[in-house]
Amino acid sequence: MKQYQYFSAYRTREKTDKMAALPMGSVHGRGYLHQMAVYPIRAQLLDNPMWMHFIEPYVSHPDSADKGWRGEYWGKMMRGGVMTYQVTEDETLFSTLTDAVKSLLAVQGTDGRFSTYEAGRDLTGWDLWSRKYVMLGMLFYLQICRDETLADKIRDAVCRHADVIIRTVGPADEGKTEINKATCHWNGLNSSSILEPFMLLYNLTGFQRYLDFAEYIVNRGFTDGEDLIALAYEGKLYPYQYAVTKAYEMMSCFEGLLEYARTTGDNKAFTAVRNFARLVRESDVTIIGCCGCTHELFDHSRVRQATYYEGIMQETCVTVTWMKLCMQMLCLDGDAAWADCMEISAYNAMAAALNSDNVTGLPFDSYQPLLVGARGRVTGGRMIFADGTYYGCCAAIASAGTALAEQFSVMQTEDAVVLQTYQPCSVKAQIAGRNVALSCVTAYPADGTVAVTVEEDGGTALPLWLRLPSFCHRYTLFIGGNAADIQPDNGYLKLTLHKGDTVALCMEMPIAVHKAEVNPDDPAAERHVAFMRGPLVLARDARISTDVGTPISYAGTADAAPAVVPFPCQWAGKIICGKSKLTMTDFASAGKTWNDTSLTEVWMPLK
Repeated sequence: MKQYQYFSAYRTREKTDKMAALPMGSVHGRGYLHQMAVYPIRAQLLDNPMWMHFIEPYVSHPDSADKGWRGEYWGKMMRGGVMTYQVTEDETLFSTLTDAVKSLLAVQGTDGRFSTYEAGRDLTGWDLWSRKYVMLGMLFYLQICRDETLADKIRDAVCRHADVIIRTVGPADEGKTEINKATCHWNGLNSSSILEPFMLLYNLTGFQRYLDFAEYIVNRGFTDGEDLIALAYEGKLYPYQYAVTKAYEMMSCFEGLLEYARTTGDNKAFTAVRNFARLVRESDVTIIGCCGCTHELFDHSRVRQATYYEGIMQETCVTVTWMKLCMQMLCLDGDAAWADCMEISAYNAMAAALNSDNVTGLPFDSYQPLLVGARGRVTGGRMIFADGTYYGCCAAIASAGTALAEQFSVMQTEDAVVLQTYQPCSVKAQIAGRNVALSCVTAYPADGTVAVTVEEDGGTALPLWLRLPSFCHRYTLFIGGNAADIQPDNGYLKLTLHKGDTVALCMEMPIAVHKAEVNPDDPAAERHVAFMRGPLVLARDARISTDVGTPISYAGTADAAPAVVPFPCQWAGKIICGKSKLTMTDFASAGKTWNDTSLTEVWMPLK
């Protein structure tokens, strides 16, 4: 698709992908997803002292002492900041990001490294992982860079940084450190995830040495002792059954493998990525759209999510990376099931992480409770800086998730506009060489009615696709005020419209009751239920329900009546289920005192 021409590192996708995000400036959202995307600008991304905190470790190299990951923060935040700028076009943010790039360029080592580890004490811990994020942050900034001189400096700096890695990491028989031994964690999984930026850098520069290094990483199979690519290609085991099960890092590796497949056309790699993503979706995604109910590990979360666990679970880093992988699969195959996954993650796990009331010290929370629990328990990936301040991995990555939630809402095929999820917005884009424009009016997800008006069709009929979310089993469609009977095609209502045409889609949103699956290790787990309304997972909150944690009755179905709660929310209602009457709100709005005064729960025990 021609829209990828603005950034040459993505041009390989023109030949492989069925969908794409619209170019920057095409969509102007005004709904909840847009509010999520805007939130981190003032809450986080304009904080210049914070950016300086992230850069200082590249000078003092504190991670050498504790094998830390302070070096990941800058790149994570830059990637999220660029994605946020792409959906908001906030010029103050652009200036801040530009200054942060220039400041990091100024501290590049004389040997070419950007590293928070001293030379001679590197290639261990989270060194390559952090160097990966430097590359990603710089490469993402190139997508918005307006200054060609600065862009040349960035490309040169990233190449020097990458070349140091190639000189020191590689086959042991060449006197180098093997990629899956260049760390003391996860059998090399975290270091192997550097595959993604090396593929992007190859696509950007065309330098064969970067493709050769990427091929070397692929041939090592991501971990020491187990070839995860071969396992995914065979598709016989779920990822939670691998020897190493770290969810976030593993998904990052397979994102890199997809970039490798797009560039090389390697069918084995394509199959491995598709199998891996499908197997994660089948086995490890919870009701709120995250993975990992034991720390941040794949652990068959689908059946473990109603089992009580005292430790941390449902990490924001995992949520964002799962959303990123889903976006990649949605672009690659155009399968609406991936949009369903992204929507659930965006409105639930991702939205719940926003510390919008500024109750705790960081703008995002790190973990999510599914049974009775409080938010704000632990700062994920917490590292302390020289002046005693701290930051966390989840807070650093989260703005990529809030931006992605808006970015995927309107997409395109070769010739069609695709509304993946619904919010008030206006769209102006060039598709298939013609200018098109439309507007969308809706209160989704609180309401299932969506109205779309085609304002410009470019002179010929405009293909418009409306996704029917997986929760929607009954709906009505009107075109120009007349009922239309159009059958879904792979999850989409595919319409052909002209300038001035109006469309109304009315989706029913009954309360859906979900029963927990059988967990062989916990017989009590299956005696739990959860409720959803549309894409929103519902939750009890101690501020509105004194019986949080107490068993409820269940009669097979549930109805809802309007309700008012004493705090802002996307939706609130009184759920009538058997003899139980439960006042509930959307999960993302519950628990936002970040302490025991708003204990919250999704999975409720049955009497």
